[in-house]
Amino acid sequence: MAMQQFHVVSIWLQHPGAGLGDLIRGTMHLCELSQKYNFKLTVDTQFHPVSKYLMESAHETREYVLQNKHKIHNFINGDKNQLLEVIQTAMRAGQTEPMLIFTNLAEHLSAIPSTHSKGFIRSILTPTPEFWDGFNQMSSQFKIKQNYSIFHIRMGDDDLVERRIHMDQYKAMLGVIDRMSEELDPSTYIISDSYGFKHFLYQARPHLANQIIRTNPIHLSHSTDANPDAEKVHDTLFDFFLIINAKAIKTYTNYTWVSGFVQWVSHAFNRPLININHKIFQNTQKIQYGQKAQPLQKAHYAFASVQKMAQPPLQKAQPLQKAQPLQKAQLVIASAQKRAQPLQKAQLVPALQKAQLVPALQKVHHVPALQKVHHVPAFSLNSKPTRMSIFLSVP
Repeated sequence: MAMQQFHVVSIWLQHPGAGLGDLIRGTMHLCELSQKYNFKLTVDTQFHPVSKYLMESAHETREYVLQNKHKIHNFINGDKNQLLEVIQTAMRAGQTEPMLIFTNLAEHLSAIPSTHSKGFIRSILTPTPEFWDGFNQMSSQFKIKQNYSIFHIRMGDDDLVERRIHMDQYKAMLGVIDRMSEELDPSTYIISDSYGFKHFLYQARPHLANQIIRTNPIHLSHSTDANPDAEKVHDTLFDFFLIINAKAIKTYTNYTWVSGFVQWVSHAFNRPLININHKIFQNTQKIQYGQKAQPLQKAHYAFASVQKMAQPPLQKAQPLQKAQPLQKAQLVIASAQKRAQPLQKAQLVPALQKAQLVPALQKVHHVPALQKVHHVPAFSLNSKPTRMSIFLSVP
């Protein structure tokens, strides 16, 4: 009698640490493990809002999963070695019940998935005929051109989840848009996790109006079954499939990592991914001091003043001469938090370090280097664009 093959089910649940890109990554990792250790893998999305828009993957364990949700092993942001150990322990014990696993793990974040795992995840991300008809209608309403590219802007969960408007960030983002105008040819469409920013951009840069996809997305792990959220889930999936079908993806983020929403689409569907953060820093952070620019750590620190950067290099500090009596205008104001100490001769003028940059440019970092890794207005299928009641001042 043939031995029954061990069975793992990748469960998709809502969790603050597991957006859609994270679930795709975790499932592709399990697929890699299934190939290496010879176990059967299926995916169950019945507890996740995307299940309404994806073809149901028929599998014999669906009812078992529904009845045994309490047996799901949660490996969100867990240890990949421990995950493997749990699987191998169950295999060695001859476990016959399916193992239910919820994970966002990967071998490492820059891992390139195998052809097999790419094909596997593509089969899961198959839209229903009803959603695909709606997608095509929305694409027509947005007048999406053939062979288009996507410029994806990730403003962050403070905006996407908390729905806060950060006008300073919106204005700063205009600088990115203006600096990268060559990336915004007429066949490039702008999508973002921030509806507020897209509304602001629509007002501030009217020449881009036809390229701004003003959908109203939601973080899929924070959505509910209520109708307003259902419309936002639909919009989010529209953005997602717009990315999938693009010829290239350009992305900018306020985080120090590439958004998983685009990164794992890029991986799974072999779409070129262009890291705009990286390009901006290459173009603007050219230090004029004969020194190699260091990577920037925070994306929005990219707007260092060009005027400051153009200052001439500081000369080597000269030995201090005997201190002259201080004039009134030269008095040193001690910090309000620290008790003023008597000045020593050597403290009158801070010694310049050799080749020291201006304080604003002392530490220059940048986002991870470009990796080849691989949403339109908020229409529901038969509705007009959704508009938020936001009134923003335009610079």
